[in-house]
Amino acid sequence: MRFLITGITGQDGAYLADLLIQGGHEVFGGIRKSSSDNLWRLDHLNLTNKINFFSYEIGNDASLTSILDDNKIDFIFHLAGNSFTIDSIDFPVSTMKTNTLGCIEVLEGIRTSRGRPGIFLANSSEIYGNSFLLKENRCDESTVPAPMNPYGFSHQFNLQIADYYRRNYSMEIWVGIFFNHESPLRTSRFLTRKLSKGFTALKSGVAEVIELGNLNSFRDFGFAPVFMSAAIDLIEKGSPGNFIFSGGAYHSVREVVSFFAKGVGFDPVFVGEGLNEKCLDAKSGRILASISSKFYRNIESRGNRGDPKKLEQLLQRSLHTPFEVISDKMLDYDASPFRK
Repeated sequence: MRFLITGITGQDGAYLADLLIQGGHEVFGGIRKSSSDNLWRLDHLNLTNKINFFSYEIGNDASLTSILDDNKIDFIFHLAGNSFTIDSIDFPVSTMKTNTLGCIEVLEGIRTSRGRPGIFLANSSEIYGNSFLLKENRCDESTVPAPMNPYGFSHQFNLQIADYYRRNYSMEIWVGIFFNHESPLRTSRFLTRKLSKGFTALKSGVAEVIELGNLNSFRDFGFAPVFMSAAIDLIEKGSPGNFIFSGGAYHSVREVVSFFAKGVGFDPVFVGEGLNEKCLDAKSGRILASISSKFYRNIESRGNRGDPKKLEQLLQRSLHTPFEVISDKMLDYDASPFRK
């Protein structure tokens, strides 16, 4: 089959391309001109010369239809978009343009194409930011969205627009509602990679204390390669619909810090409260991490958990990866020099 991946230079796009190419498929990648020098993930996986690249900018949807028709694309994974929640608070207009306009353009490109390929849309658990749930309950496909930031609002709209195109144009649309999923190919703007790089540097003697936000914040973590493998299996085995992708490794930021600290040989202990809290190495008394007000979100989601039962039952396998496995893989990657 011929697959097109938007956002192919990102974490998910790179792992997805790798799996598809290993499966014998042909992969096309849409990238912005500004992303042409951001191929380090694809280079790391030895994929750069195995992908058919083309330039795609949101706002030029007419070109997408011709790309689909000219290359006889069978299926699209639409992963491109703004992936930083905090940026959406500062730049809500650009977030809505990139995420929502981008989604509509891709769906319109399919609708006006001759081949009408199917599509998998990447969505986000941020749509459930303040959903009315008891604390012990998990978010599933029937949970009513209640986003708390523009990023969440953009994906709530994408969820609704996907349903609109299914009903009115009989298009085959899968939507993956992704909870947090990590890997060595994260950027250091994400907490887990920041910790992986930070603790690796601390262990090697670079004396920079890691600055963090609210240690009491909880997240549901998964492993990106597992999620991408499940996405491929889903379109092969399941009918179009909405599906929760959740790894179920539910931890506070404090616990996540401990995983990374222990992974490089520190013995982490936490002292103080609030903005005065610090993480120390019990063996040496060295300060490893401290709290900074600049990393606190003014609007913080409550840390919902996902319920991937529908997807796991369909695929007959679990999406769970223990967090210590994830953190160890990230630390192994960052222990090597010259990492991005």
